[in-house]
Amino acid sequence: MSESQLATVLIVDDERGPRESLRMILTPTHRVLCAKTGSEALELLDREPVDVVTLDLNMPGLAGDEVMRTVREKHPHVEIIVITGCATLASAQEGIRFGICDYLQKPFDVVQVMGAVTRALARRKARTGLVSFLEALGDVVGREADAAALLEEVQRSQKLRGR
Repeated sequence: MSESQLATVLIVDDERGPRESLRMILTPTHRVLCAKTGSEALELLDREPVDVVTLDLNMPGLAGDEVMRTVREKHPHVEIIVITGCATLASAQEGIRFGICDYLQKPFDVVQVMGAVTRALARRKARTGLVSFLEALGDVVGREADAAALLEEVQRSQKLRGR
């Protein structure tokens, strides 16, 4: 698979160790971008298509929770995985409010990270599919003649099934 076909993961962590560990774990199966600061992450998101963000909450400058809010506002299609060494109930609750996909504590392991990214990508794919379906349905139902034809087709299908 070419790099352009791989899902893109943006790793946001001010600490080199966790950032490089995540990069090494994800590089064989994903296109990986790295940011040392929240501001750098937001700039990358504005320039590059990203599927998933792994986000440390405790960073100098623009904190992780601010990055999370901004990502959710400006890039609602991007899935967020929080990976933090300072896990608290309050930060987990805030993450839930902002629709994060997963919340991992440092130190993490390969299985946890790969599982979280896989779930995030599956969630993104399902959400994208649902949005496409609803848009197509809206296009069909929005036109009266097409809606009538669709209703007739559903009724015909139900009769064939004996309902």
